[in-house]
Amino acid sequence: MSVKRVYHVYLLGFMGSGKSTVGRLVAERLVCEFVDLDAAIEAQEGRSVEQIFTEAGEARFREIETALLGQVSDLPPCVVALGGGAWVDPRNQRIVDQTGIAVHLEAGLETILERVPADGTRPLFSTPERVAALYRERLPSYRLAKVGIVTDDLLPDQVADRVVHMLEQP
Repeated sequence: MSVKRVYHVYLLGFMGSGKSTVGRLVAERLVCEFVDLDAAIEAQEGRSVEQIFTEAGEARFREIETALLGQVSDLPPCVVALGGGAWVDPRNQRIVDQTGIAVHLEAGLETILERVPADGTRPLFSTPERVAALYRERLPSYRLAKVGIVTDDLLPDQVADRVVHMLEQP
């Protein structure tokens, strides 16, 4: 029986928490590849996440997301920014836990609303009330991650430094 080595760094958190920005910086510091799962889905599908939600529905998007996460987990060591809802699925949590470490980038709701307008340009991000409800719904799941970093008052470089420092700890 082969045992999969743990080596990926998976960044998770709500939309606007800084996963993509910080992920690029962490990958640069670790000298490895960066994968933005939503961008990879868009490239594979030839359409935006919003189009997939509109044309195929959220359930189909989540199927694509889980399948692609499984493929990414087989890549050489890399930093992966998960989509905001990816971690909520227990199948994705298992993939992450078996192949790397989950790092929750936690930004408060006020920070999220400042960073990302609730104007419908992102699926599930139509109104401030909808954002708040989704945030409250997902937060308990995010907090299951092995590591959590509060990002509200930090610059992306500072968050990236904390992620790398955390990885250096025994």
